[in-house]
Amino acid sequence: MLRKTVLLLYLCTSLSATSQEYDYIYTFFGKRDNGADLVETAFLMQGLLAARQYFSGDNVQEKMIREKITNIWEKVEWDWFRQYPDNKFLYWHWSPDQEWVINHKLIGWNETMVVYLLAIASPSHPVPAEMYYTGWANQDNTGQKYRSNWGGTKDGSMYTTASDGPYDYSADEPMPGRDIGKLALTGAISSFPYTPEESMKALKNYYYNYGRFL
Repeated sequence: MLRKTVLLLYLCTSLSATSQEYDYIYTFFGKRDNGADLVETAFLMQGLLAARQYFSGDNVQEKMIREKITNIWEKVEWDWFRQYPDNKFLYWHWSPDQEWVINHKLIGWNETMVVYLLAIASPSHPVPAEMYYTGWANQDNTGQKYRSNWGGTKDGSMYTTASDGPYDYSADEPMPGRDIGKLALTGAISSFPYTPEESMKALKNYYYNYGRFL
């Protein structure tokens, strides 16, 4: 337990120093994707908040962990990722030299739900609660267009998605140049809300017939 506490305290100290300089935590270093990644920041932040709840001891180290995580939590400027004040969406990327060039709106059904939940719950930089419905659960033409033909199916189920594969990690899509023939297990399983019967069949197939490879 002591080793875990020390390691987490070291991590929180490093992240706290980073958050003093930036309004986000997680970054990428691609040609366009060379700045803030709000989704990855949210994944990291939810883990830190869970750790803050777990390390509830009255000793100096655990108190410091909670204080540093709270400091990081309060510095993430979720509302800034709306681009402008009355925007219905949060955006995935921001670049220090290209700004919003990728312009990727966060619309579900996908892993970005937690971004809206954390942004709404933020004690310092919140977004309106209705953005859950206007953004992630968007049902107007923007949302319908975004979800149409996911995975090549009428209902928008995803059997192709970003995952590790035979040629390393890749974000696959059912379009020329982005589909390398990889069937991602996570794509089929994450489609349960849209294709419960088919996804269950896929899950059983993976488990019973290919479990030894998983």
